[in-house]
Amino acid sequence: MKKEGVAPNRVTYICMLSSCANEMDLPMVRDLYAQFMSSGIKLDVGLAAAFVFAFGRCRALQEAQEVFDKVSDRSLSLWNAMVIANALNGRMEEALKLFAEIQGGVIFDDATLAQTLSIFGRCDLQLAKALFETIPEKTIGMWNSLISSFVFHGNNHQAIDLFEQMLQQKVIPDKASFIHVLEACNDPCYLSEGKKLHAQISQSILQTDVDVLCALIRMFGKCGSVEEAQAVFDQIEIRNVPLWNSLIAVYAHNGRRQEAVKAFHNLLQTEFVPQKETALYVLSACSDPDALDDGKQIHNVISQLGYEFDTDVSTALVTMYVKCGNFDIGKQVFEKAEMRNAVSAAAFILGLVKNGQREEGEGLFGQLQEEGIVSNEVKFDDLLSAFEYGALANDCFLKTLAVNRRSGVMPQAEYFSCMEDVLGKDAHLDEAEKFIYNLPYEPPNAVYSKLTEELSFEFNFKLPLY
Repeated sequence: MKKEGVAPNRVTYICMLSSCANEMDLPMVRDLYAQFMSSGIKLDVGLAAAFVFAFGRCRALQEAQEVFDKVSDRSLSLWNAMVIANALNGRMEEALKLFAEIQGGVIFDDATLAQTLSIFGRCDLQLAKALFETIPEKTIGMWNSLISSFVFHGNNHQAIDLFEQMLQQKVIPDKASFIHVLEACNDPCYLSEGKKLHAQISQSILQTDVDVLCALIRMFGKCGSVEEAQAVFDQIEIRNVPLWNSLIAVYAHNGRRQEAVKAFHNLLQTEFVPQKETALYVLSACSDPDALDDGKQIHNVISQLGYEFDTDVSTALVTMYVKCGNFDIGKQVFEKAEMRNAVSAAAFILGLVKNGQREEGEGLFGQLQEEGIVSNEVKFDDLLSAFEYGALANDCFLKTLAVNRRSGVMPQAEYFSCMEDVLGKDAHLDEAEKFIYNLPYEPPNAVYSKLTEELSFEFNFKLPLY
């Protein structure tokens, strides 16, 4: 745009700032701010909020404060951006004080309160609870925000208790309420609570809501109650692809390969076209030598659907062939992939070593280091240990893939979407979100958005509700 002699305008700056997600983008934000200050464009509250939020995400709180101080007539969106900037930088007490301070001069609507609870809940659960208690009239959005925060931090029992408290307060749960609390029940010890929720949903207007039904099916699956998950699915008259995905994921999670493959083929007989996620789930069910024939058939269907060269799917195919013991086809898929990534490479390397081809595995590992995908500080045996023993994701996965930030190479989205499959778990957004949240640095914007979808601002920088 600069080469064409087109000067950036207000919208240009806001769009550019929205793409800045972590401290590696700080030079860009500073450059944009310097250009803006010399452009003659007025610093209105919308632009100020954009700069405050961008500096906050880039861990430059002082610069965010400086922009904030330049605006005398502050809108709700600007106050909100400053509160969030403090929260994102770990200054939770300051954020809470700021929030309390501005309550006297700014009227916060219910949506903003719910959004602020969401932000606080991701960063500091105790402060979120403290803020929640200060609100005299709590809306359903506020209850949902705190329930979601408990689930996010793994405090499932407290999430369920809070849901019960909400019911006692005569607050009618909505779609988000049920989805959050069903996620809290994704453990066999909470199966009885999950059944109670099923009964409540069956008597509500949400009994036909696809998202709620998907959450219900997955809950039963995570609790190991496959038959009840199947029963919920069978009662649904119109079954779309997300519902089929949920059922296939349940079968895969519980080691029911034949049922997963059958469900996949049943889906093919409908008017619906399987999604990429469908392929990932059914491939994850094929994880032993007996599943090779099924895996090949699914591979053929995936090729016909045009998903074969998708990075996530090709990674899942490599993993499937390695687990099924067919390294030749796995290698072919790996070599044909449009973009190699460390997850598929690690899975393939581990397969080679298990097959007695350690030397070839070491050669591929060295190639990955030359390409900058894996840091030179990582040792070959470290990688094998992590993937062999399924060590704690936040420690071993980072250790083995330790991407060299000095080279500017950061993990790509497919690392996270395929991580759980490599570690022998079922891939779900909540797991990816928690993994990203615990990283010692922030991933690029495409992946960062998974963690901060509640933080994603439109031009007015108001956060979406749960």
